[in-house]
Parts: sequence; structure tokens; C-alpha cells
Amino acid sequence: MNVNLSKILTAFLLLVFMTSCTPDKMINQNVKLWYNKPASIWEEALPIGNGRLGAMVYGIPSVDTIQFNEDTFWAGGPDTLTKSGTYKVLPEIRNLVFQGKYKEAADLTNEKFIGPSLMPYLPMGDVIINMKGHEHFTNYRRELDLRTAIAKTEYEVEGTKFIREVFSSPVDQAIIIHLETKGKQKLNFAVSFKNDVGAKSIAVGNSVLQLSGKAPMKKGREGKVQFTSLLKIRNNSGTTEVKDSTIVISGASSVDLILTAATNFKSYKDLSIDHKKKCEEYQ
Repeated sequence: MNVNLSKILTAFLLLVFMTSCTPDKMINQNVKLWYNKPASIWEEALPIGNGRLGAMVYGIPSVDTIQFNEDTFWAGGPDTLTKSGTYKVLPEIRNLVFQGKYKEAADLTNEKFIGPSLMPYLPMGDVIINMKGHEHFTNYRRELDLRTAIAKTEYEVEGTKFIREVFSSPVDQAIIIHLETKGKQKLNFAVSFKNDVGAKSIAVGNSVLQLSGKAPMKKGREGKVQFTSLLKIRNNSGTTEVKDSTIVISGASSVDLILTAATNFKSYKDLSIDHKKKCEEYQ
């Protein structure tokens, strides 16, 4: 084949391929990550998020965990990472490097040039959904739809299909957890908060759970970022009962759980936001 003809044919095939994979067509494709068993470790959970509020969904039928975080919740407190006057030691650091005294240069850099340590990003808490009697199940599937950003878990217990869908809405700034059944059995479960930062969980009335606390101390820096998370039960076709800091839902065919979260963080030097009020506004 003529070399020029070969190049023209290659270019034509490439153009056809690129045209067939336009963003519009890719959006309409059914692209999903799916699995036939629940997540057993964090890396196996399915991620959802809206840029500010995100979660990892494990998809465990009996005791499910939805670990959530918010983009301003960090350990310690806001601080600047720069030191004043660092330019004065820069020539000395350069001379040490040119002389091959790398350890001395590194020590001087760490002492005079590097600012305070970065604080770690933290999970705010877990939503725990406890469904007794769902330890044994069949026809299990969980998936993450890359087009809709919905994490879905479905399985059967004694002939009834149970479905959970979780997504994070950028419009409402909330994580929505939808549960429903298809069959004779109803939804009977308990929902509660769990966290590793010492926050307090309480029931507010018979349809809202509140988790509130502050970031822990880290590397000698006091935790100053305060937060509130609210979990509200909506569209409940069954009944609710409060037991300490747990809400029990019984006899429902479908339920929506609305999760919102906010902190007092406004900027690296301003922690003046009313986080409880802001969290309630998202609801």
C-alpha cells in the first residue's frame, strides 16, 4: 500500500473513532461499576459526592455503613503555612547544597523555612443502618452508575427485594439515602450515627438525628473546627420510635433519609459561621 494512502486511511479511521465517542454519546452509555458482594474494607466501598459533601457506601445488607465527610472538616485549627523572613536563610541553604552538605541544608530548611505541619482531612461520621434478619440474602448486587452518580444496593430476603440508593445532590447540598422494598416484607430497621472524633449524637423529636462536635487536637494544635450533621427521615410510609440516639423505623415500604452537614469554617483565619443554622438551612 502507498505510504501516503496508508496515512490517510489511518487518519480517517481515527476520525471515525473519535466521532463515535463524543461526550454526548458517552453520557448515554450504560457505564456502571458493579459487584456481587458487599464491601469488606474501605477501598471496596463505592464513592459518591457533590464537591463539598461526600460518602463511601459499603452496601452491607444487615448493618450498612455510609461514611461521610465535608470538605472543610480538618483536624487542628486554621493556620498559615508560611514563615516570615524565610528569604534571609535561602542563600545559606543554597551554599550548603553547593558544598554537598545536604543534611545540613535539609535541617536548616526544616527549622527556618518550612511552616507548620499540614493537618489531616477527617471523616465526619458514619450513618449506620441496622436491619436485623438480613444476614442471609440472595441475588445480591451493588453498583455505582457513572452517569447518574448513584450508588445502588439490591438483594432479596425470603422472596422480597430490598433496594437502597445513595447520592449526593449539588443542588440541595445533601446526601439522599432512599430505601424501598418490592414484595411482602416491609422495611424494619434502626438508623444511628457513629463517629471517631468524640462527637455527640442525639435524637431531635422522632424524625431527626443530630451529630455535633469539633475536630480533635493534632500535633499540639487545638481542634477548632466545629460541626453539625443532621439526618432527617422523610417520606416514611411506616412508623418511627426513638430509642436513645437511635431511630427505629417499622412497617415501611419506602423511606428517605436526608443527610446534611456544615462546619464553622469560613476561611483560614475565620471560624465564625453558625454551623448548626447552616446545616438546618440545607435540610
